[in-house]
Order: sequence, then structure tokens, then C-alpha cells
Amino acid sequence: MDKQLNWPLLISAWIRHIKRGDAKSPHTHRTYRAGIEGWLAWCAASGTVPDLSLYQVEEYLEYLEEDHAMGTVAIRKAALQRFAGWLAEDGKIPVNTLAYDRNTKRGLAPVKVPEPLVPKVSDGDLRKIFQHCA
Repeated sequence: MDKQLNWPLLISAWIRHIKRGDAKSPHTHRTYRAGIEGWLAWCAASGTVPDLSLYQVEEYLEYLEEDHAMGTVAIRKAALQRFAGWLAEDGKIPVNTLAYDRNTKRGLAPVKVPEPLVPKVSDGDLRKIFQHCA
């Protein structure tokens, strides 16, 4: 990418865009913003010029995997993919290299989020536990 983008301005514009679209929840807006800002903070800390390239984002996600839950990694990845898609549609970046193509297997592959280790307890089992404790 030849020109330096005004990332804070673009993030705010994108959040306004998704508020008008399908992402109505304020929680989603905060989560997506935190995901993009986390990537920018990682870029600054690692001395990397932010460019949303596939390789850069893969490296960032690998960094996150070291001490974050896979669910968090998946949400941050989704935020970056949607943000990159919007930037490409708007002509701010030439192409969204983060979009995953199932045929060519190019782009950011889906994150596999493992099942929780805590087993689910059925309503019937809960009733039995509460009756036993009463």
C-alpha cells in the first residue's frame, strides 16, 4: 500500500457504516472496534506498518492465539475481514486479501473454535441437583 491511511478516521467511518447495516448491536460495534484497534496496537508495538495484508493479519492472529481464547481470535478475525472488505469496496485498499475463497483456499481460513470443556447440564439434571440440595 503506497499511501498511509488515517486508520482512526476509517474505523469510525466503518463503524457508522455497519450501524446503518446489519450490525445494530452496540456490543458488536465495541467488539469490532476493539478488534481493529488491537491489530493497530500490535502493529505499533511490533514496528509494523499497518497494511491489512494477509500475511500481516495471519501473524497478528497467531500472536493472539498465544494468550487469547479461540473465540476471541475468531471475533477479531471477523472484524478485520469485514473492515478490509469495506475498505476494498470503498477503494481505500486495492483488494481484500483477507476474504476466504473456499475453492482456492486463499484468504483467512475460518478459525476453529473448540467446544467448551465444561459439559452442558440439562434442565432435568439441574432440577435433580437443586432437589438434592434442598
